[in-house]
Amino acid sequence: MAHGSLAGLEFQRDMERKAYELGGGGMRAPVQRLTDFVNQKKSGSVPSSSYRLGVKSAVCHDIYPQPIYNALS
Repeated sequence: MAHGSLAGLEFQRDMERKAYELGGGGMRAPVQRLTDFVNQKKSGSVPSSSYRLGVKSAVCHDIYPQPIYNALS
């Protein structure tokens, strides 16, 4: 993990990279139902979205470091 004045940018870049990978590339957004996020399981279905490039069901809790996931859930 980076330290110093640019550590926050590196932290953000890492989460964005993970989200891109979970979305399967092509700028699709990874999505997960809240109940599945809390239970750390991939959503079997997701609602439709107005996001033009599409969405993909993913295990979004893997994007965040464990302390952040714990605070969110």
